[in-house]
Amino acid sequence: MAATAEPFRLTGNATLNRLLRNSDLLLAVAVVGVLAAMIIPMPTVLLDLSMIASLLVNVVILLVVLYTKSPIEFSVFPTLLFITTIFRLSINVSSTKLILTQGPSFEGKIVTAFADFVVGGNFVVGVIIFAIITIVQFMVLTKGLTRITEVAARFKLDGLPGKQLAIDAEVNAGRIDEAEAQKRRQELMAEADFFSNMDGAGKLVSGDVRAGLVIIIVNVIAGFVIGVVQRSESAGDALQNYIRLSVGDGLVAAIPSILVTVAAGIIATRGVSRDRLGNEMAVQVLTNPRILYVTAVFAALLGLIPGFPTVLLLITALVLFLLGREVSKRGEEPAAAKSALDEQKEEEQSFQPEKMAENMFVEPLAIELGYGLIPLADPARGGDLLERVKRIRAEIAKELGLIVPQVRITDNMQLGPDEYALHISGERVAGSKIRMNKLLAINMSGGAEKLEGEAAREPVFNLPAVWIEPTDRDFAERRGYSIFDGSTIIATHLTEIVKRNAGEILTRKDTAMLLDALAKRNKALYDEMQRAQVGVGQVQKVLQELLSEHVSIKNLDAIVETLADHARNAGGNTELLTEVVRQSIRRQICGRFADEGRNLNVLVLGGELEEDLKSRLSEQGGVYQLSLTPEQLTQLRDLVADRAKKLQEKGYKNILLTDVALRRPLQRLLGSSIPDLSILSGAEVAPGFHVHVVETV
Repeated sequence: MAATAEPFRLTGNATLNRLLRNSDLLLAVAVVGVLAAMIIPMPTVLLDLSMIASLLVNVVILLVVLYTKSPIEFSVFPTLLFITTIFRLSINVSSTKLILTQGPSFEGKIVTAFADFVVGGNFVVGVIIFAIITIVQFMVLTKGLTRITEVAARFKLDGLPGKQLAIDAEVNAGRIDEAEAQKRRQELMAEADFFSNMDGAGKLVSGDVRAGLVIIIVNVIAGFVIGVVQRSESAGDALQNYIRLSVGDGLVAAIPSILVTVAAGIIATRGVSRDRLGNEMAVQVLTNPRILYVTAVFAALLGLIPGFPTVLLLITALVLFLLGREVSKRGEEPAAAKSALDEQKEEEQSFQPEKMAENMFVEPLAIELGYGLIPLADPARGGDLLERVKRIRAEIAKELGLIVPQVRITDNMQLGPDEYALHISGERVAGSKIRMNKLLAINMSGGAEKLEGEAAREPVFNLPAVWIEPTDRDFAERRGYSIFDGSTIIATHLTEIVKRNAGEILTRKDTAMLLDALAKRNKALYDEMQRAQVGVGQVQKVLQELLSEHVSIKNLDAIVETLADHARNAGGNTELLTEVVRQSIRRQICGRFADEGRNLNVLVLGGELEEDLKSRLSEQGGVYQLSLTPEQLTQLRDLVADRAKKLQEKGYKNILLTDVALRRPLQRLLGSSIPDLSILSGAEVAPGFHVHVVETV
């Protein structure tokens, strides 16, 4: 179950904790209040408080942005930008109503303070200053912010598929696990959502500036008309009063708007930041003393030009020179210390037990590629090997119930450029060569017309094949050849290797994972298994035995139930438990080998041969063995192989049906020499299936 995040709390302050617990309610009330303020008249005192709150909130937002390391750490910024913009517009509407209705008697302290400070006694100067601020905000800040957010959103969204493929490639290569991959995918989606929202927020800020400018113009014109017509003021007095108040009101709205625009521009341009802005600027700008020295010399030369403030420039040059020397000293000290300790640290680290233990780890499954085959695993160059491996893992899990571990795909310069190698637990088990930019045409039937090209052998089943040009594909297919590209060959080879070695690939960790899943869906059975003292190791051994004979372990509930019932009687004998489990899932086993009519077409041992073999059974340490001389064993293998070949020639699967006591000993003796042979016992024939004896040894 996913853990839920606890709300933020401050210990020792119950009132604040109550407020924080009801933050959603407070936010809803605040937003409704902001919208209501556009319609309901606001007292002057409340207007002043709202203006102060708007200014301070935007200062807080700017400071949070400056101290934020990554944009997604402040993911609520676009929403805050929207809310604060509506807040400022609401204040603008409220202040406009009060200015127009009260006129010269308007008592808003914040508006009059800004008006008197900027305008002073000359309202023309105030208009010019306000116009300059508005032009800077509209032409530079908001226009630049709109372009930055638009480009950032487009590039983030365009690059999203490639980044997701890169994460999948790292998972398939074994560099990261699935949990880390999921975390990275969530970060990618959060980042894409953030910059998409910022694109719209940038346009909102631009609209806010336009609205503020319109409100000021309306204030001046409407105020002038009201003052002259309704209040009988002179044109000069009316113009001066309303321009003074309108400019003050505009500045009160413009300054928070500028603050939040600057904050939006900073956060939108910090796509690859990993530290606070101040730290990054200090590291990236002030780490090279030469730059500071050159700037100091330039400032000193400017001071020598007649008419320039010599004293100020020389002082500036001295400060830059001293700063450069300090930066140079700080850079030399760590470098000297590092050069003295580097060798010692490297030597100590190379012999640390932790480091040695990390290097002793081997990958459960790995594919090594020669440098010429690297494009097969590079999605940027059209390679689909990573995606094929991913599908293979899913298909084998569906077919055998085996959790295939991550397959690490690496290059190996010791291989030939056109070679690949498959490894299990660090050991090479198979490999072959691939001709890049060519296709392998395989003569499946053996009777197809010969093709021109480089003769080869198909690496999985050793079938005759030919490397052909891609342009000859249609020609080869029309003549009965099956065509495969390099990725398909490697993927098919990997699939067969995994199936043949499935028992070895299943680890105790994977078994524990399967049992954890069982505990969640069938806790009663899991508890029963524990009461029967069936351990993870014992379950693993039985599952490995089943997988080694290509028996699916998907029906884990039936397997564990059988183990829980018979574990004590078997006395820990894995072979005996495996045979009992096979009998419990006999319907599944028969279903795999039977034809459409539910017939099992098999070869059997002759009566005399079977009785003779049973007489040669002996028990050694709880394991039954067949006591045969090397000559007798060779003769038995040849006889079974000959009859099995005839069975296959008739179109039947390679199945030997024998007595339950002989099944396991014969599997040990014949399984490796006749790998396609499946050996079943009479006890494994489920009701409803019919045995049809085709060949007899």
